[in-house]
Amino acid sequence: MAMTPVVATVEELLAELQAMPASAAVVELWVPNDVTLRGQAAPLDVAMSVILDKALKRGLWPDGFSDMPGGRLYMYRVQKVAGLDL
Repeated sequence: MAMTPVVATVEELLAELQAMPASAAVVELWVPNDVTLRGQAAPLDVAMSVILDKALKRGLWPDGFSDMPGGRLYMYRVQKVAGLDL
């Protein structure tokens, strides 16, 4: 996985997350420290809230992250919750 973007858009990150195979049990998403949302610089906590919402809708739950130069590599894992239809 190339971890070169210095700046990414939340829209690009959501598209990348959506494009990952639905059959994947574990997903990794590289998120640079600098992101934009709708063409404006966005605080990382706001961007990650939007990304987390999309991940949860796909049945992906946070499974940690690794700090890397210029950003973080987030891990998500499929987790089924009884009685919860995401």
